[in-house]
Amino acid sequence: MTRRDLQKLFTLGLVAPEVEAQNPPPAARKTPARAPATLADRLEFFDGDVIFGPRLLPVEKNILGPPFLTAEDVLRELDHYHIREALLFHSACKSSRDPKGNELLLAAIEKQRATRNPRLHAVWSIVPEPDGKLPSADSVVGSLRQHGLKAARMFPVNHRYKLDPGSEILAALEERKAPLIVDFGITFPHNDRTDWEAVESILRRRPGLDLILAHPPSRQNHHIFAMMELTGKFHIHPAGFRVHQEISAMCRLFGPAAVIYGSHLPYYTAAAPLAETIYSDLTFQEQKMIAGDALRALLRAAKP
Repeated sequence: MTRRDLQKLFTLGLVAPEVEAQNPPPAARKTPARAPATLADRLEFFDGDVIFGPRLLPVEKNILGPPFLTAEDVLRELDHYHIREALLFHSACKSSRDPKGNELLLAAIEKQRATRNPRLHAVWSIVPEPDGKLPSADSVVGSLRQHGLKAARMFPVNHRYKLDPGSEILAALEERKAPLIVDFGITFPHNDRTDWEAVESILRRRPGLDLILAHPPSRQNHHIFAMMELTGKFHIHPAGFRVHQEISAMCRLFGPAAVIYGSHLPYYTAAAPLAETIYSDLTFQEQKMIAGDALRALLRAAKP
């Protein structure tokens, strides 16, 4: 019997109030107690690709499940998948040229940081100015320093610009050892918008810059393998990447730091890349590197 049926019966006096009380609305239900430590808990997952904020892009409108509008929303989802920490970016930064998204994200995380064990972290989204030009390198570095952030994210397709290997921003990030997450938007196997030529040029010209490609499309593994073979500074977030045993193959060939766990919640489910890690034939230490240790190492190495 659905809750709506119960409400009708209660209105008609056909169900006792105590029955209604036993079926509270979903929002009033308490979060169930955490189960004993699982393998996911022991691997200490750190999700490097989580969207905070309302759905603003047309491609996101039909996604099942609610967006993350508060820090509590994110934490509930992380608890569901036994994910320990997450690196967030704001949806407004991706969908439009609105730098206020960074401020809104930081404000939401600041409340959560009052707890003894902060679990949510921000990545600084590099958003073009009103005239369409990217901010100066000094501005980007200043924002990272001001807010104590260790990583940046760029959206060349959504913001309609071409990645420039000679960019002063990339040079500044390389000098600070701050990893750069590049997001080419939601792509598909036969509609790949990734600028592989620019990615390769950046890896060759900026050998000290760790570049993380967010949610690459499946069946583009030939490009991914070529970039990983070129340098150990190229990594992927595996959200949306669906090639059987390919994650294990990448780690076997190029080391477990080549793949950095990232789900792209709530657009994608966190379960698929999590299962790819847990049920792989990799060792526990290799799984732990994918799950979070590789990302933590990159963030620790970045200059404050």
